[in-house]
Amino acid sequence: EDVTDINKLICIVLKAGLDISPKSSSPEQNLEGQVLDCLDIILASIEKAPQALWEPSDPLILGEDTHAPLFSWLILRLIRLANTWTSETVRDKIQLVWSSLAYCSQRQARSLPASYAVAAFLRTCTSGLFLSSYLISDKANTFQ
Repeated sequence: EDVTDINKLICIVLKAGLDISPKSSSPEQNLEGQVLDCLDIILASIEKAPQALWEPSDPLILGEDTHAPLFSWLILRLIRLANTWTSETVRDKIQLVWSSLAYCSQRQARSLPASYAVAAFLRTCTSGLFLSSYLISDKANTFQ
């Protein structure tokens, strides 16, 4: 399969399969199964063609206005998913995708300098999350 096809497949799965919440009107078990299936597809796709992560994603498929490498959209959606779902099974599968991303970026580092962007992006996201949670807790302490 072509890297572009894998990239499109992951984009479709991100948009159609992971933009759901456990609070939707469908039974939670059905939604959890859908999320787990989508995460399995993403894992298999990353394993088959890891270079697809560094390809620009199609913003029309994702419903976004910004052009960015697929790994950036994947990371953002995984963060949102981890914050939405409390199911241990879903969280474990998200952890597997994170691990796969980290392994993939390490493995690709020598041949693809852009793979360093995954680590940099993760650092930026986590720094921003820690800073925002610090600011929120600091504000809460100020108002007490």
